[in-house]
Amino acid sequence: MLIFHPRALLYSLTWFGDSGFLLPAAMWIAVWLGLRPATRPSAVLWILLFGLGSSLILVSKLAFLGWGLGSATFNFTGVSGHTAISASVWPVACWLAVSRWEHRVRVTAAALGCLFALLIGLTRVALEAHSWSEVMIGYAVGFAVSGAFLWQQHRLPHPRVRWAVVLISLTTPLLLLEPGTPAPTQALLERIAVHLAGIDRPYTREDLLLGASPRVSVSDTPGTPGSHPSFLHIPTHGPKTIIRALSFRREAWMQAPLLRRCPPSLPACPVASAS
Repeated sequence: MLIFHPRALLYSLTWFGDSGFLLPAAMWIAVWLGLRPATRPSAVLWILLFGLGSSLILVSKLAFLGWGLGSATFNFTGVSGHTAISASVWPVACWLAVSRWEHRVRVTAAALGCLFALLIGLTRVALEAHSWSEVMIGYAVGFAVSGAFLWQQHRLPHPRVRWAVVLISLTTPLLLLEPGTPAPTQALLERIAVHLAGIDRPYTREDLLLGASPRVSVSDTPGTPGSHPSFLHIPTHGPKTIIRALSFRREAWMQAPLLRRCPPSLPACPVASAS
């Protein structure tokens, strides 16, 4: 079957770390913990820890997409969301599924959840979606969330949820999403970052490694208003960047409307007839 093809298997595994699958799972964990008054403090703790971890992921991604804040040395463009959310949710979900069993079984289930999250992180590297630094930091963030939550459970009343209920609730995203379909969170974050930073497109890994900038709008003017268009302005960050910038600005020049390509000194340019 196609699913046993190595690359197809990688995509199948990595989907179990997708936000479209795990964000509802995180919500269900809060619901099951909040049903009993005795375990509601655990629900509050989970919401706070998971919210903090998710905020770190969000900030790191927006910081790079909008302002290029990353590390070319470590090839770091932001925390791996798949890895971080997996390491946050899967250990707790596995622990909750066997919450009616003895302590040794709960610890084993949480450890298996950690290993599964690590496997998901490895698929992100294998699929070239993230670098090793992004996956390792993502795993550290997620493990801090789930580890802090589980560490506090010896002080709090244990939940007693049936494993079948947890399993059914974890599969509810399948009612809305086709298995393997990624959530559109990355595209949404890119749009938000572009709007907040006031740039033409989000930063990319190539921009980071080459020292380039996405600020190349044909409507902007780097100098005095009314001066030459900004795609004629060449940054001086090195030979590779200059060559790449020249290529990109040539494309922008050729794609710009004819009237915009007129030199400012000329009152008008002839426009070819549509016929």
